[in-house]
Amino acid sequence: MANLVEVSQWDPVYQLETTDLLEGGPDGIDNVQGKALANRTIWLKNKIESSANDIASAAMIDLSTVVAPMAKVTGTVETSAFTMNDGQAMRLIASAAWRLTHHAVNCNLPGGISYTCEPGDQLLVVNTGGVKYVAITSSGGIRKRLTANTTWYVATTGNDATGNGSFGSPWATMQHAYDWISNNIDANGFVPIISVANGTYAAGIIATRPVFGAQSVSVTGNVATPASCSIVSTTTSCFMATNGATLTISGFKVSTSGANSYGIIATTFGVIYTSAMDFGACTVAHITASLGGYITLPIAYAITGNATYHVIAQYGGTIQMTSATATIAAARAFTYFVASHNGQGEVLAAGWSATGAGVAGTTGQRYYATMNGVINTNGSGANLFPGSIPGTVATGGQYV
Repeated sequence: MANLVEVSQWDPVYQLETTDLLEGGPDGIDNVQGKALANRTIWLKNKIESSANDIASAAMIDLSTVVAPMAKVTGTVETSAFTMNDGQAMRLIASAAWRLTHHAVNCNLPGGISYTCEPGDQLLVVNTGGVKYVAITSSGGIRKRLTANTTWYVATTGNDATGNGSFGSPWATMQHAYDWISNNIDANGFVPIISVANGTYAAGIIATRPVFGAQSVSVTGNVATPASCSIVSTTTSCFMATNGATLTISGFKVSTSGANSYGIIATTFGVIYTSAMDFGACTVAHITASLGGYITLPIAYAITGNATYHVIAQYGGTIQMTSATATIAAARAFTYFVASHNGQGEVLAAGWSATGAGVAGTTGQRYYATMNGVINTNGSGANLFPGSIPGTVATGGQYV
């Protein structure tokens, strides 16, 4: 008894008719279907085994003719497009530092953030309605899981498009760093760290959501000389945490000139911990907490610019400035130095103090508490805060 000879080709499958006569042998009518199916099977087997062959990285990678469900991508050529059949899904494994550039149609990455794969990273590419969606699955999970505190780098010489956040290839903006971490990382209880080099930056971070698995994201500038790492924003606040996001920021000078902008603001249950800060000129306030937001001030910080408010808490926001010391080297001007109003804002200021040649000449109302807002100094007296106008309370406000 002999076996059918298999040929690697995609044959049509013959339909037996009622008029066909029984006939065996290699070319007999009874073996035509079996041969076609055997040929298809060996063809598919060869295609699958050929997936062990590498796919070279390129600006556009054609996956439409790849039958195997998985392939390895070699090389480091940046990719911004995939060609695929509609409904096709393909798992790719990076063998080198391979960069993917977001494109809304041809290489749609999570959050619209370009990504640099590391060796071993796994990607799932799916063509749905003409849009090639890319999920970074890494070691089998949707996000890359940290196994230690991990640092990414930002510098004025960096590039958000071509950098990968490493020390040698930093990103240009803190916002890009935070967005990339937020979209791609499972912190797994460890701390994502954004290390920012000296320089002047046009923006800080607007954190609109927490990072998965992280209690906080640490953002560090120049702790010894915060003015050497300066954020000068002409459009928005320098740092904002909202919707439960938590930031730990240290070593920055913050200044704003845009309408309704703040040095730092925590709102909608966002949290900001600070240390080694320098507050320059800001449009509305240096520090603001509202809608359940929470901010802590560093033990020692500097005030080097004017603002409508130095500190304002409102709508259930809390600012913790207990035992902090502000250095005011030159006289500053405020409308209100500290305010708590508009629905149970709370400022905790027991043990707060100010030092420096500018304290005595600082102008504005010392404090203002209204609409059930509370400023708690633990009995430190009406002249605790600098200013040229006595503080006032009204409509249920308390200064204690």
